[in-house]
Amino acid sequence: MAKKKNNNLGYIIGGVVIAVLVLWIIFANVGNNEVICNSPYIKVGSSCCLDQNNNNICDNDENSNIQEEQLPKYSDCDKYLSKSEKASCKYDVAEVIGDMRYCITDYKTDYDTEISENIDNCLDNVLFNRQRYDNEISISACEYYQISYRGEECKVEIISGGNDPSLCETLSGDYVDECYSDIARYTLKDKSVCEKIKDDELRYECIDYITRFS
Repeated sequence: MAKKKNNNLGYIIGGVVIAVLVLWIIFANVGNNEVICNSPYIKVGSSCCLDQNNNNICDNDENSNIQEEQLPKYSDCDKYLSKSEKASCKYDVAEVIGDMRYCITDYKTDYDTEISENIDNCLDNVLFNRQRYDNEISISACEYYQISYRGEECKVEIISGGNDPSLCETLSGDYVDECYSDIARYTLKDKSVCEKIKDDELRYECIDYITRFS
C-alpha cells in the first residue's frame, strides 16, 4: 500500500515538472519571437505602425507634429476686441511667419502711439529670426523701417552676411566703414577689405582682428 502511494506521489511530481517545463518552453518561445512589420509598416517597440512616406516616422506622430507647427494667421487676431490687442497679435504673427511686410500690414491703423518704434521692433525680430535659420532676405526689405538709421543698420547686417563688399558702397556715412569692417572680419576674413575702411582706427582694428583670429 505504501509503495502504491509512493508511485502516485512520483506521478504527481513528474506531472508538475513536465507542466513547468512546458510553460517555460512556451514563455521562452514567446519572448524570442521578434515582431516583423511588413512595408508600409515599421517596428516601434513591440508593435507596428503605419509609415506611408517611408521616412521611419509613424504617420500618426508626424500628423500631430504638423498640427503643432502650423503657422498662425492674421485672421486669428480677429477674436480680440480692442485695437491694441489686435495689433499686438499681428505683431506676434509677423515675427512667427518671418515676412517683414507683415510688420506693416494694418499696423499703422491699429496703433495710435509709438507707431514707428513698434514697427521697427517687429522688423528687428523678423530679421533676427530669418538670419538665424539661414533664410535669405533682400536688402530692399530694410526700406520698411520707419526710423532711417535702423534701416541702414539692417542693410549692414544683411550685406555683412554675404560675400559682396561692393554693396557697402550703397550705404551712407559711417555705415560704409561699419559694413566693410563686419564683412571683412566675420564673413570673408579678408584684410584687403579692411583697407577700404576710411577711418584709420577702425581700419587698424579690422586688420588686427583678422590677424589674431584667422
